[in-house]
This record gives sequence, C-alpha cells and structure tokens, in this order.
Amino acid sequence: MSPPPSTTPIEVFWMPHCSSCMAVKKFLDDRGVAYRSVNVVEDETAMARLAALGVRTVPVVVRGDRFVFAQYLEDVSSFLELERAGPAPLDRLALVSRLLQFLEIVEQVIVKAPDGALAQNLPGRDRSYFVVAHHVFQIAAAARRGIPDGRLRDRDSLAEPPEDMTTRERLQFFAQEVLAQVRAWPMQLATTRETDNVATDYGPRTLAEALHRVVSHAAQHTRQLATWARTQHVELDRGISPALLDGLTVADETFDQKVS
Repeated sequence: MSPPPSTTPIEVFWMPHCSSCMAVKKFLDDRGVAYRSVNVVEDETAMARLAALGVRTVPVVVRGDRFVFAQYLEDVSSFLELERAGPAPLDRLALVSRLLQFLEIVEQVIVKAPDGALAQNLPGRDRSYFVVAHHVFQIAAAARRGIPDGRLRDRDSLAEPPEDMTTRERLQFFAQEVLAQVRAWPMQLATTRETDNVATDYGPRTLAEALHRVVSHAAQHTRQLATWARTQHVELDRGISPALLDGLTVADETFDQKVS
C-alpha cells in the first residue's frame, strides 16, 4: 500500500542556475518544506525517472507517482496544499517597464564584455553567457509575439541562438530588434486587462500572471549576467536595484551555490 500523499517524500528536480528551479527551491525553503534535491545535470538517472512520468523538462516537484510543473508557484502551492502568501501581482505596464530595464542592462553586458568572454560557461553547466544573453532577449521576444495573440509557449522562449548568430555584433543586432519591439508594447497593452487569458504550456493564465513569470524569468538571468560582468571588470551604466526586483519571483541567490 502506498503511503498517504501527506507523508510521501517530496522531490524537486532541477538544473543549475535555472530561474524557475531556483525560485521553487526558495519557495519551499521559505516555508520549511523538506524535499530531496535532484540535480538532473549530475544525476544520470534523473531524466529517465522523469520520462517515466511523462515529463521532459524542469523544474518539477514530484511526490510518489504524482508531479506538478513548478514554473508557476501557485500550482506548487495547490499540489502540496500550502498557503500561497506573496506580493500582489504588479501592473502589466509596470512589468513591461521592468522588462525593458532588464533588457537594457543585458545589452550593456553584450556590448561591454571583453572579446571572447561571453563564450565562458556558467558554473556546472554546458551553457555560455552568450547563450544566456540571447535567452533573455528570446524570453522577451517570445512574450512580445505570443501574449498579444493569447498564447505563450516555452519552446519559443527556450529557442537557442540560430546557427548564424555567432558574433557579438549579430547578438547585439537581435537585442536591438527586441528592444524596439518591447518599447512599443505599452501602447498595445494599454487596451488590455490584467485578467485577460493567455494560454500557456501549464494551463490558462491571466495576463498579469503570464507577464509576471516572463519578467521574473528575465530578471534572474539578468542578475546572473550582471554579476558575471563584474568579474570581467565591466562597468555597467545601470545596476540592478532592490526596487527593480521588488515583487518579482526571484531567488535570494544570483547563482545556485550548490551545483551538485
């Protein structure tokens, strides 16, 4: 006989420096929830275990033979029967304003990083800072295209740089294109409502919820890029203030302190 859900151990499957992974671990830690931490990069059996559940992505919270995708913390709250205490969602126009500021910071990193430095990998990951910088702009581009159509798919925000994007100049050109699109977004958003529905890979969400995740996602990776840039002696014109992060779903740490 299987143990009741309340006594079945909880497992969190994650990979280093993934923004949603870091956020769900913080969420559980803040609430004193005990769980087994499974780094899918280090644990060779982890992805096979998830595949047996029909899962191919992280973060995922697993309890016995049940699981929940952890991209939206409200879903984790419901799954584990926790109270979801947190800040009220930010206004959609305020969120886009913050997104624009994060993009402008990442553009500075792209422009000012020493030659060849963006090819360095994040700790414990086969993923370069060049790819992370592209990812931040890809998150924004996917949201800018998808949300107005009422649909937001992870595969769009997770798209890797195209084969012809191998230079700083090509990445900067893409960044400037996305910046122009995001700067024009508030005029369109002004005609929408916070409660408008957006279809996502994790079920329907309100516009406010979808935008909150987009901006929080971009914020965590912007922090990583800005922190790394300082190790490369890059002086940014603008830093990331506590006020810029206030109300977003981000981890306390910029990088995972325990990679394995």
